Amino acid sequence: MPPVLSVPEGPDVALTQMQTTLGPSGLIYNERRGGKTVFFRPEGILLPRSCPRDGFPFSVRLNFEDGATSTARTAVPCPRST
Repeated sequence: MPPVLSVPEGPDVALTQMQTTLGPSGLIYNERRGGKTVFFRPEGILLPRSCPRDGFPFSVRLNFEDGATSTARTAVPCPRST
């Protein structure tokens, strides 16, 4: 990841942790029920019935003001069965 400049003559900024929410804010779905359109906001996202063998994959692509880019990939481990 390229350095992120802060103030002139100051140290570079380091991103040490990030948290995000999946899905756009204010997302509204609709479906037809009994001839009427019903609107609803999902409270989460649907996950597959079984966890992928290597966990749930995620990736990010960062674009910087100077034109540099960086990509990172990871996988969230499957939850333990209860």
